[in-house]
Amino acid sequence: VPAMLLTTVGWLFLSSAISSAQQAAGGEESAGEDAVMPGRLSTVVPRGATGEVARVLSCPDFFQVLELDSETCTDDQVRRAKKLKALATHPDKLGDGAVGAALAFQRITEAADALGEEAGRRQYTRILAAAAQAENYRQASRSSPQDKQGAYDGSGVQMRCSACQREHTILPTGIPVAAARWCDKCNTRHPARDGDGWLESTGGIFASATQVFMAADGVVYDITRWAECGGVTMDGSGNPLACNTHIAPLHFTNMAGTFGTRGRSAPTSPSSSGKSRAGRGRKKG
Repeated sequence: VPAMLLTTVGWLFLSSAISSAQQAAGGEESAGEDAVMPGRLSTVVPRGATGEVARVLSCPDFFQVLELDSETCTDDQVRRAKKLKALATHPDKLGDGAVGAALAFQRITEAADALGEEAGRRQYTRILAAAAQAENYRQASRSSPQDKQGAYDGSGVQMRCSACQREHTILPTGIPVAAARWCDKCNTRHPARDGDGWLESTGGIFASATQVFMAADGVVYDITRWAECGGVTMDGSGNPLACNTHIAPLHFTNMAGTFGTRGRSAPTSPSSSGKSRAGRGRKKG
């Protein structure tokens, strides 16, 4: 099974588990964007929750929920941990007035389902690692270019610009393609396909910044400098493209093998809502 398919399936499963846990919380306050990052759990503890219930609900991932080592735990350890912790949080055992017990019990069940087999544990570990690197990159992107340059593992890639006839460095971000594109409408991250391009805004009203990303060969790149120089961030009327959209507003063609070991080729210019200054943009049909 292709690695991309495994990542997507794993994220869909985990996203469903996290979503159901948050819905069960009812009127609790939002845990913010971290709660919808891949593999992350809401760490909001309802007021009045105590003991094991409070501990479980404060855990940011399934390994910590079951108090297991991500590198050494076994199927048997997962089963034993589920049994012990389910008994300690079961609503029937603690009584109807136990705040957060139902949610804690549900989270323990979801953790055991996700980690019950070795393949699931490996997949979940990869998702957590990708989420951690993506968070490091996003934090660095709000700082200096030097911080951003050191926020990912690997070197930059040179991409040819048809506007200035030079090459701009684009940065592999470590953001997982299975949860790459932030969507304001859905308040979550959507998967990105090879060739997708999108814009994200970060910061507040007085200190906002726009970044442009592209997915290629299963990697998410920051292409902000290249896109701004080539006019890719504007539509055919010269208006800025929308950020944080539900559908990727840009699509690059001829992406297969674009960034191999040499990393020197540039994809065909993107299609969008209009022609960009980059030269070969075309309207989507």
